[in-house]
Amino acid sequence: MVNFNFNPENFGLGVAAGWATAYGVYRARHMLSAARQSVTQQVSGAQDFATRGADSRYINDLIKACESGHLMGSRVKLSEILVEPRFIPQTEFALPPDDDIVHDVFHIVPVVPDYPYLHAPYNIPTLSIEDLGRGNGAIAILGLPGSGRTTALRAIALWSLGLVKFTPFHDRVQEQIDEQDAELNDKDRMNRRKEREQIEEMAKRALKNTIRQDEIEGEQRGSAFRWLTPIYLNMVNVNVDTGEYGRQVDPAEPLIRAVQHEVSGLTARTMPLNLYKRLEDGDALILIDGYDDLPENERKLKLAWLRAFISEYKQNFIVVTGPVQGFGGLVDTGLTPVFLSSWLDTSYFAAANLWVQSWAKISGERRANDIPSQVQDQVKQQFRGSSPFEYSARLFATYKGVEENSYEAQMRVMIEQFIPAKQSLGMLLPRLAQMATLQLDRGYITAERLQSVAEGHLLTMTSEIPTVSPDDELVDPFGDDKVSTNEMIDPFTDSPLAEDDEGIDELFGDEPASKSESQHKVVADEASNSGAKSNRQERSETNKAIREHENLLKDLTKSGMLVAHRNGRYQFAISPITAYLAGLTLAEMPAEQQIERVNQPAWQFAFSQATIHTPLTDVVNYVLDAPSDILNENLLSLSRWMIHASPKAEWKITLFRKLGNAFVSPTQFPLVRERCAAALVGLRDRNAQVIFTKALRHPNEQVRKLACLGLGAMRDEGSIDPLLNMIEDPVAEVQLVAGLALGALGTEKALEEMVYALTEGSDQLRQAIAEAFAALPDEGYPILYDAVQHEDMKLRRAAVFGLRRINTPWALVALYRVSLEDDQWYVRTAAEQAFHDMRLNEVSGGVQKYPAISNIPWLNEWIATLGADAIAEDQGVEDVLLMALENDDPIIQELVITNMGQLGLIDFADVLYNALRHRNRNVRESAYRALGRFQSRLGAPLPAPAS
Repeated sequence: MVNFNFNPENFGLGVAAGWATAYGVYRARHMLSAARQSVTQQVSGAQDFATRGADSRYINDLIKACESGHLMGSRVKLSEILVEPRFIPQTEFALPPDDDIVHDVFHIVPVVPDYPYLHAPYNIPTLSIEDLGRGNGAIAILGLPGSGRTTALRAIALWSLGLVKFTPFHDRVQEQIDEQDAELNDKDRMNRRKEREQIEEMAKRALKNTIRQDEIEGEQRGSAFRWLTPIYLNMVNVNVDTGEYGRQVDPAEPLIRAVQHEVSGLTARTMPLNLYKRLEDGDALILIDGYDDLPENERKLKLAWLRAFISEYKQNFIVVTGPVQGFGGLVDTGLTPVFLSSWLDTSYFAAANLWVQSWAKISGERRANDIPSQVQDQVKQQFRGSSPFEYSARLFATYKGVEENSYEAQMRVMIEQFIPAKQSLGMLLPRLAQMATLQLDRGYITAERLQSVAEGHLLTMTSEIPTVSPDDELVDPFGDDKVSTNEMIDPFTDSPLAEDDEGIDELFGDEPASKSESQHKVVADEASNSGAKSNRQERSETNKAIREHENLLKDLTKSGMLVAHRNGRYQFAISPITAYLAGLTLAEMPAEQQIERVNQPAWQFAFSQATIHTPLTDVVNYVLDAPSDILNENLLSLSRWMIHASPKAEWKITLFRKLGNAFVSPTQFPLVRERCAAALVGLRDRNAQVIFTKALRHPNEQVRKLACLGLGAMRDEGSIDPLLNMIEDPVAEVQLVAGLALGALGTEKALEEMVYALTEGSDQLRQAIAEAFAALPDEGYPILYDAVQHEDMKLRRAAVFGLRRINTPWALVALYRVSLEDDQWYVRTAAEQAFHDMRLNEVSGGVQKYPAISNIPWLNEWIATLGADAIAEDQGVEDVLLMALENDDPIIQELVITNMGQLGLIDFADVLYNALRHRNRNVRESAYRALGRFQSRLGAPLPAPAS
């Protein structure tokens, strides 16, 4: 995140006075409400004018931060190269099966958020920024490092301010319509355009009338983001230390002070009262970044603050970013999780084109040469599995003309752009690596800590020494819960030297005298004078060194490499760069220190980067020897290490064998099998393709389905014939995924085979192919446009399902015509259902919160069938859920278990472990998935059942 060169020294008394005034008025807001109502119209007008001025200053600062707070922020505005972010909602809450519901064909594509490589190329349903603003008003955007969560948060702010508009991809159908219009004379062209606009207006009116009022929850005003004021902050700057506020704190106070740190001095002085009013009125869109960047020992109290803030100011819309594993604390505060979607192929192509258009700015060269077409084509190959950061690094290095096409070369070029003038990457790289290691070990970088490193006093990860007893209790200022001192204390606000008495003694020469005062008095006096002089000299040299460190930190902040937080703390702005730099230090560490760090969540990403240059054999063996967990994470986490590892790494063959065996094992739980398939795709290795090709002949239908999806995701031309064979598979769902996989391949031959399947396949296969075409604007849109007018009834019906996934005027008009004019009810009803689904998503879509146990529809219906005396008065809702689990109906049992997992009822983990031995396979598999959800929420391993 880019700061505004905030200088605390210059901030001074002005801010203190501004804060005191605003805060005083805020504290007295209830007493002053009557006075506010009695002021004259002239005074109100003056206040409104002042409000607009304060708003303007803050919004200008926010826009500046959003436009510059990205990878190339010092060179080009974010809005000029921004690719529209999309979001994957949590799975729908499990309800009894309904045969009347037409399921989305993409429900058979498993979504694995922490290994997104399998589902990424498929056109699964996602949400736009506009959609997010229609749903639940407290959400957590979850994603992997480098996936673009911060960029998505900034994009939301810019979109809410009307500064970005995501243009649709090149639309060949609309282009064809425009060309036909151009051939007409002016009068006919005008008449045709008018007729089309009238039909489009009629279609929109018909769309609005396709759902009943009782299907709409509450008042609908479109996306809430459009009328709320965005407020952006980093959670690191939320200070919850009771010493700053007192024992009881309004949760708005830490938020406002955090925002003050991230704006200019003038804005910081004038904005507090204005933001308080917006919070109180429910007019704020709170965008909170940086939860991932918090050290583990700070998270609990920050979550306590967040819970209190949401409770007190729930009338506002709150968005927080977080990790894909260990997000349970965020959900427990009241946030509903959504996952940041990986890019489709069209997103990669859009990014490449946007970079070409802005290359003169990005390159920093006044006369930047045009990017040759062959170079542009080069970056549009082999992009699958790349995170937005990785692809951006590749774009930058390739367009810059770097000959070495390796990830490490791309990282070095990317890092070099942040190096301050008059310095070189070679000179700074060791210091940057030390900083990254310091951040991962201790949470933050400070000038004092860097000096401690230089003097050899670097403290280890486990040497945090609290200044008070861990058994002491402090009051949580945001609630009634007691938390231990270790959970409340912020060990990073003080100099690291204060934590190491021996280090202080050695550094400042305060070693106790070894002789008594009565012995050698003259010598002692001389030694005392000499020692005092030495102490002063050493202190002076140390202070000078600390100032040099501080200057470097400030220079790196100006360049965009670091972010400056409150209390002189710094962090790297881009997590993949942090991981890469810290990974460099792993090469110098003995195996014992490497193993110590492999168990630390902050270091996980760094290990995947370190395999570029370090074998890490001992650490790999250590991880493989660890007890297996529910998600098989000890094995799958190593798959990330394999992506950049040298082909000579001996352990790669072992891991391939273990992953392959885990994938095809006949006794494997489906959840683990899906995760193994996703990890294999992420390896970007031909050996994974060999595994999938062989798995097409496996007797287990789930293995065959995942193998088809895997081959499609890996986008190899040689997979077409094997996939065509699978369209003849005896299992309908295998045929279905084979068709989807052809769409994911996207080659010319694959498209030809898709057209054939669209005309000759089963109804489900036709629907799958049509929805796959909806993700291919250049090739798919024209095919669907023609198909919906075809004489074949089944072809028209399939095209309807594709058109409902296309948000264009011509697609809406085509659906409207079918719903009115088609002579087959089979087609008309499909079009009507498409209208219904589109409108329902528009007015009541977005992110939906899971119901409380007491509001589960099927459970209440089931209780009603038992009679009034079946439930005792003292029974809680969780007891009723357990009672339902004892029902003999396996469908009810499966529902109970699935709902337990979705609601995160971790106290029932023992119940779910027992259900793993259930006689019904569906119940067993549901219990395993529920335990997997528990582990994902906790971010900690749950033991796998004994085989």
